[in-house]
Amino acid sequence: MQRRCAWCVRRFRRAFTLRPRSRAGTVARRSRRSGTTSLSLSLDYAEQTVAGVVRLTVRNVTDEPVAEVPLLLYRLLAVSRISDGADRPLRFEQRVVGFADAPRLQVNHVRVTLDRALAPGEDAALEIAYGGWLAGYVETGMLYVKDRVAEEFTILRPDAFAYPVPGYPSWASVRATGLPTYDYEARITVPAGQVVANGGSQVARIEHDDRVTWVYRNIRPAWRMDFAVAPYGVLEKAGLRAYYLPGDSAGAAALLEKAGRARALYTEWFGPLEHAGEFAVIEVPDGFGSQADVTSILQTAPAFRDPARHDELYHEVAHLWHLFGGPGEPRWEEGLAVFLQTLTQDALDGTAHRDSAMAAHIDWALRWFAERPEWAATPMAQYGAAGLTGLSYRVGAMMFDVLHRVVGKERFNRIVGGYYRAYRSGGASTDAFVHYASRAAGHDLAPLFDDWLFTTRWYDLLRAGLTADALADRYR
Repeated sequence: MQRRCAWCVRRFRRAFTLRPRSRAGTVARRSRRSGTTSLSLSLDYAEQTVAGVVRLTVRNVTDEPVAEVPLLLYRLLAVSRISDGADRPLRFEQRVVGFADAPRLQVNHVRVTLDRALAPGEDAALEIAYGGWLAGYVETGMLYVKDRVAEEFTILRPDAFAYPVPGYPSWASVRATGLPTYDYEARITVPAGQVVANGGSQVARIEHDDRVTWVYRNIRPAWRMDFAVAPYGVLEKAGLRAYYLPGDSAGAAALLEKAGRARALYTEWFGPLEHAGEFAVIEVPDGFGSQADVTSILQTAPAFRDPARHDELYHEVAHLWHLFGGPGEPRWEEGLAVFLQTLTQDALDGTAHRDSAMAAHIDWALRWFAERPEWAATPMAQYGAAGLTGLSYRVGAMMFDVLHRVVGKERFNRIVGGYYRAYRSGGASTDAFVHYASRAAGHDLAPLFDDWLFTTRWYDLLRAGLTADALADRYR
């Protein structure tokens, strides 16, 4: 199964930052400060197109004037008009290009010329009208991005650049922006009988002839904007809401019950969430990837249909207690979620998978790293800079399994929950986690983190035949 908790976006009319790239232009960097974003889109199933308008605000946070705003959009989506806050047309150029460091990933690169340069700290409003087709990005290796406009299922999300985001066409540039935060209001118009699912609060459902407009507003600042459209059924229980595909109502009820139990278990382990209000689990077809935002989870269909796959839901629920670091971070929280999903499955489903899961991770590392010397030479702390964050799922899971064995359940939970509370307002990073964990553990964790985060000594230990318990003994 391919899972990707992708980088994403925020609200419509939101604030972005602009940073000079050279004398000829600027680099757009998403700001963590909230602005307002408004989105109005309409789906046409006959033509298989999406069209609409995005209104956003850009801010120059550099110390010199800037006059160009770069945007990224899906390669088959074209901009028809861009205007300023007073509805005056702005000049722009658009061209389909490949990412500089991933040429198969093609986007529409839009460059907007402002009427005048923005002074440092000054804002400018943009209204962007666009439309066209979505055809996914499977050819790039992002196998889960199968996004289309289709009656059986449509999804609009940042992974496919289904709406414009500031930036230049390179992964290095995208990674340098870090994770944004959004405040948004979205209006999605679809044929009657279709349901728009989103993790925000539904503020209106407006019927007109044979079309329906669904209006959502985010509940709290989000790092993604996802809108799934299908003939969904809906179940609600104790502040949890499940959107399920036809035929999956029984599975949705079971999944909703497990989601509530998982959230209660993590609350017991790590303490309460800062915001624990409404929450949505949205079913997506198999192969489209499970992803978590602050108030919702996109969950692939197998977890709705097979109780043995509920651990995939536990993984995404665990992310609610995780903090995402800035640019270049290795995404070790994915490894933490992998480890926690196994612990949770054993706790809630009566299984005993922990040891076998660790053995499987070790076997995977020995097989795959032996064939890729560059992996074996790259410490986990450098995975972000090296573009290897996918390795953090298993390498991180092994590290946290060993940490749990070393410090015990009580102190492990104190580390994870305490780190969340101490750094949830900002400043999360690998160094911050190492510092916090070392203080909270009541134990010298420097050898463990040196082996697993800052060097690749862990791989040498696995090659020497150390088991999970033997690894833990090394650090006790």
